[in-house]
Amino acid sequence: MLFKIENMGLKNDVLKTIIITIGSISLSIAITYSLCMIWGENQVIRVDYTLLISFIAPLIITPIVCAVFINLNNKLKETERQLKDEIHWRRLLIKESRDAIAVIDQNGKVFMANTQFADMLGYSVEEVHQLHIWDWDTQLNQEQYLGLTEDVSSVGLNFETQHRCRDGRIIDVEVSNNGGVYGGKKLILGICRDVTDRKKAESEKSALIDKLEKALAEIKTLQGFIPICASCKKIRSEKGYWEQIEQYIQDRSDAQFSHSLCPKCAKELYPDMDITSDQ
Repeated sequence: MLFKIENMGLKNDVLKTIIITIGSISLSIAITYSLCMIWGENQVIRVDYTLLISFIAPLIITPIVCAVFINLNNKLKETERQLKDEIHWRRLLIKESRDAIAVIDQNGKVFMANTQFADMLGYSVEEVHQLHIWDWDTQLNQEQYLGLTEDVSSVGLNFETQHRCRDGRIIDVEVSNNGGVYGGKKLILGICRDVTDRKKAESEKSALIDKLEKALAEIKTLQGFIPICASCKKIRSEKGYWEQIEQYIQDRSDAQFSHSLCPKCAKELYPDMDITSDQ
């Protein structure tokens, strides 16, 4: 009867209970009438407790049982709806995420991956599902991954690694993952972000800083004490060699020298020539 009522499309639980109760009363009356017919029309019907209980009990118990059943059925439906919504929401998050996401099973094979993950490696989604993690991670082999699955828990791990793309390119990737059990299997969810451009920018920034620090150190050297010969004016370098003052300064700065003669030196070196200070 419950099955038939459900197929009638009745959504009101109270109406369901009333219909079931009426059915129970009808069934009880039918049973009582049948007993009377068995005893005979001319016999005096003695209402004993057995007959009374057989008539009243269904009227009391059936509505209660039906109400409990309907309540449990509604809770079950609500739970199923919530589970479906959660599954749909989780799949939507994975599909629409800007980050590359892959779920790996305990054997290292791709269990699920979104389009962003496939695009990052240069594969189609169908091709990615045929790969194992050591097919793209340059720092993991099969043995290492199987050991990693024991360490990954719901707390998760964060680390940087390198992935090999389909065309052979190596990209730097930042990975955040955590583990869980689904369908009796250990799964690892990995959220990957390509940080190749960021790492390149950091490397260039570090190289520029090193270059500036080196130039600053050289400028500070020229500002410190410089050992110079009192006679020939050569300067002693950090390695102990005596260098011409021009060469020493040029090697440690952007200064360039041009040579000429001052009037005093010109008169001493070339007394017969008329060399003025303007020449």
